Amino acid sequence: MINKSHMLGAVYGMERMMGRDRTPVRKLFDYALEHFLKDRPLLFVLTAATAPENKTRVHGLFIGDTRKVLEEAVSSAQKHNIDWLDRGIKKCVVRLDPAEFKSTWLGNKAVYRTRMAIADGGELLILAPGVKTFGEDRTNDGLIRKYGYQGQASYA
Repeated sequence: MINKSHMLGAVYGMERMMGRDRTPVRKLFDYALEHFLKDRPLLFVLTAATAPENKTRVHGLFIGDTRKVLEEAVSSAQKHNIDWLDRGIKKCVVRLDPAEFKSTWLGNKAVYRTRMAIADGGELLILAPGVKTFGEDRTNDGLIRKYGYQGQASYA
């Protein structure tokens, strides 16, 4: 189900979903739980964690069989993982660790994790010394190299 919901999340926009509960993807899961899985024994196990200085710190472990568990985990994640801003950033510089980010597929995290924080007309500069490919798949990488890439903003 998670795999099948990725396109829905992509169309809605990652930046509009991160740190929020009532998204189209969550609504799809809720619908499935209510209509198809209500008689199945399900147990939710969720964590809220951060990784300061590459050391994982768990802020909460949420276990139960109701949606309330998800709501509590979302609330904790919002508190520990999101920096809410009073105004947008004019220029944002992101450096992608070359040991972790080898493709634009993963590097796109720099875009959707900052997009809502950047002011209208603001800039995002991504430093990506380890990026060598346009995707995790060799065929997609070849197609993008041959034909180029057209981002969504250019269609408007």
